[in-house]
Amino acid sequence: MDWENCLMATKAEKLHMQKMVEFGCVVCRWYCEEDDLPPCNIHHIRDKTGMGMKDADMIPLCHYHHMGKMGIHQIGKKTWEDRYGTQRELHKRLQEELF
Repeated sequence: MDWENCLMATKAEKLHMQKMVEFGCVVCRWYCEEDDLPPCNIHHIRDKTGMGMKDADMIPLCHYHHMGKMGIHQIGKKTWEDRYGTQRELHKRLQEELF
């Protein structure tokens, strides 16, 4: 299998990601009780640090909670998870609500 094929999402994966994006940022929805959710991106859950292989599990996060001032990539995984719950917990809850 070549590298390009590893990076390409299948049609089913794209639909799954689109459904998550349409759901909105899980932090805004569940913790900030936002009625008008901001646009969001997909955050790939990594159980280990570094830029290695990404886990197939994902959660939708707005810029603020992903890469912004209170984002997991800014304040760090431990601080972020202490505040909002683990990424795995959020993923499990998301799956229960979406599927």
